Amino acid sequence: MLCRNRGRDFATWKRIFDSHAQARREAGLTRVRLWRGREDPNNVFFL
Repeated sequence: MLCRNRGRDFATWKRIFDSHAQARREAGLTRVRLWRGREDPNNVFFL
């Protein structure tokens, strides 16, 4: 699954995203890659 999130502040978004790692694992989800937009680093894509 390819997901895209936009936020105002990548550092805040990443901290919150990382805090949900256990819930993702319990749901059987694995993050393979995470990218930030070149022109807009607050535009995040993850696989």
